[in-house]
Parts: sequence; structure tokens; C-alpha cells
Amino acid sequence: MRTASRGMLLAVLAVWLTGCVAYRAPFMVPRGAIFSKTRAPLGLDFDHVPVAAASGSASLYYVDIPQGRGMANIAWDESAIARAAAAGNLRTVAYADYEYLQVLGVFCRMTVTAYGEPVR
Repeated sequence: MRTASRGMLLAVLAVWLTGCVAYRAPFMVPRGAIFSKTRAPLGLDFDHVPVAAASGSASLYYVDIPQGRGMANIAWDESAIARAAAAGNLRTVAYADYEYLQVLGVFCRMTVTAYGEPVR
């Protein structure tokens, strides 16, 4: 029984560590102490990418409110590529970029802009 419990402990640790350690976000946003505004592409492969005829944007907003010992987070809206494409009435999306705005670490806005061919 001792070997079985040791094996179970190792399996739980392996799952727990890979879930936390192995995850990598698609991009990491640099954060400034007072103000930061960053704009960058969401992809890195621009070979054979056409110049886009139209674009559309979608933004997500959130506020971190200091509260007691922690922070209360309030977020609203959506910054998905599909929503940006719908806002620009795009038929196809060739590429996308993001813009991240942060003020005092309290107010943040994340905007995704999709570029592509419009619906005709």
C-alpha cells in the first residue's frame, strides 16, 4: 500500500506542476507603475500576408479596486478577434494586433484589432 500511495502522490504532483509551470500565455503585456500603453501584433508570421482593406476593433475594460487586504476586479466587454471582425464587418481576418493601456495599475483597457477583407 505504501508504494501505491507514493505513486498517487507523484501523479498528483506531476499534474499540479505541469498545470502551473508549463502554461505560457500567447503574449505577456509589459506593465508600468504609473502609465503604460503598448501596441503589438498577435502573430509573428507575416510571410504572404496581404495588406488589409478594412479593420475592426473590440475592447475589454477592467478595474482593480483596492479593498481591505486584496483587490476587487471588475471587468466588462469582450476583446475577441471574432468580435473585432464583426465590428469591422470583415469576411476574412488576415492578421490582428492588440493595444494595452494601463493607468496607475487600477484601470486597464485591452483592445484587439482585426484586419482583413470586408464583406461585399
